[in-house]
Amino acid sequence: TYVDGPKGQCLYRGYPVAELCAKCDFMEVAHLLLNGELPGKQEKKEFIDRIESEYLVHERFRDFFKVFRMNAHPMAIMV
Repeated sequence: TYVDGPKGQCLYRGYPVAELCAKCDFMEVAHLLLNGELPGKQEKKEFIDRIESEYLVHERFRDFFKVFRMNAHPMAIMV
């Protein structure tokens, strides 16, 4: 990470953060954060497939979270 306030520069791994926000989607930035580089098309597809394979939540967790109000603070739920 590189920040130069007077010049208005904020870089992460050599990429301008403003450009990452404007041109990359969530999964591309997540790949960058975890792997240190933006993914190519095939890498992105494999990364998304891997993340989606972990989406499943056990039924008991679903039931646990149903008890809380929709506007409950996340930290209060997890304590």
